[in-house]
Amino acid sequence: MNKIQQIQTVLNVTADGDFGPISYDALDDALQDPDTIKQIQGILGVAQDGDWGPLTRGAFQAALQPQTPAGWSRVITSEFADDSDLNAYNAAIAAGKTQEEAFAVGDNCIGCWGDPTGSNNPNPSPMLALPPEIMEITWGKPWKTTAKHQNVSVQNPASGNIVQAMVADVMPNLVNITNGAGMDANPSLCNALGLPDGAMVPVFWQPA
Repeated sequence: MNKIQQIQTVLNVTADGDFGPISYDALDDALQDPDTIKQIQGILGVAQDGDWGPLTRGAFQAALQPQTPAGWSRVITSEFADDSDLNAYNAAIAAGKTQEEAFAVGDNCIGCWGDPTGSNNPNPSPMLALPPEIMEITWGKPWKTTAKHQNVSVQNPASGNIVQAMVADVMPNLVNITNGAGMDANPSLCNALGLPDGAMVPVFWQPA
């Protein structure tokens, strides 16, 4: 177990490594109990004085942001090619929108190399998309040739779970990404990693 999972165990909530609303509520209640605070401080490696002070808060925040392992890159991943994406895209096309306009609100769930990436794939498998600059830094130019169907290892730092995924699509250029994401994961990859719907959580990745 990592530190966050150990703290969740002390708080008697599911030790899944995802410190969400339920965990925060339990921690808020625990701040009234110096003995519980001391247990958490022991996990965090700070003085066990029962006071949720600046040093303890800082150690807790650091535990929420695990260090990137050597050889891996840390990004925020969004989710793409889910049913809501496909439905929004199809609705836009049906309303007479251009393909470019439809892509602004959804996704046709067909990767840039022709791979079905969502529920339109009868045999769904973990797939992802990366910005073109990242693909060229990783595999060289031109990305359309070098990055096609490359295998990537993706890790959920909250659980340590690692999944192999295929590069199947391209994201916008980095300058045009407004939500801070550096990866798009399809539903199969999100499910395999245990990520929440819509993702927007940190993951680690490296070429397989």
